[in-house]
Amino acid sequence: MANFYEIANLQGLSSTFNFVRDLGHRDVQALRQMIQNFSVAFSYIRKKEFKVLEIGAGLSTVVIAELLSRKNDGSKLFTLDYLGLEAFICNTRGSNIDVEPWIDFVDIVTAPTVSLAEIESFYCSSTSTIGGMSKELLVDGLDPFIEWSMDDRRHGELSRLTKQGENYSFFSNNVKRYLLDNELFNSDLFQLYRHNDDEFDILSKNHFESGELASQMQTVKPDLVYMDSGEFSSNVEFNVIEPLLGVGATLIVQDIFFPKSIKSFLICAYLAMSNQWQVVWVDRTTPQGVLIAKKIG
Repeated sequence: MANFYEIANLQGLSSTFNFVRDLGHRDVQALRQMIQNFSVAFSYIRKKEFKVLEIGAGLSTVVIAELLSRKNDGSKLFTLDYLGLEAFICNTRGSNIDVEPWIDFVDIVTAPTVSLAEIESFYCSSTSTIGGMSKELLVDGLDPFIEWSMDDRRHGELSRLTKQGENYSFFSNNVKRYLLDNELFNSDLFQLYRHNDDEFDILSKNHFESGELASQMQTVKPDLVYMDSGEFSSNVEFNVIEPLLGVGATLIVQDIFFPKSIKSFLICAYLAMSNQWQVVWVDRTTPQGVLIAKKIG
């Protein structure tokens, strides 16, 4: 297993990943965080040779593949992204990754995870939830993942929506009350995060008829799944992943704090409240945050 301290400094990163010299400070910090989090996640996998399924390609793909290449024991990364290789090139600022040695440890699947119909159905339904858990139980688990101090750019809009005024002290309570009084996903709160070229737009423009996530889960049978795709698709993706992920497998969830993101805060509440999961790591060093959980039942 690679020790992340060997490559978690700027000189080490620059020598390991050629594109690092073109990245800004924020991206370099993100790389350091990824190296630490993936190293922690790998330590919970007892198999010598294992499979990683990554949802959403980018800098994380480079880090995972590099760490697997250092293991050099047959472990493999399977990456699912509708942009495929183009996603790597975009997120590494145009690096010629075909010449990088770690590319041999990646299988790239160029396809969407879920379909437009699945996303529309989920966000239009009054009964949609995470993992079949009740709204009340999900909301009970939200406190660690509602954190306005991480990123308060939407505080004004959310204050008006939840009728809390300017008192930050009650932000978490008011958000939870809003969720209890409204539908979880078919609500103005989630509509507030819509933007041009989000998953609804992308899937509509590209006319994808179906997603490949369920098929990849069944084919790969991953020991670790890393979730870092779109704001709206992640909740739908988790409901595909959860029943297909084997006991003992590890899950890494990106963008766990609200109101910075709506991507994963309810997923994290589910993981914290479910007796089928054990939360083993929460990284609060960035406004996005990362959670690592192990499936135990």
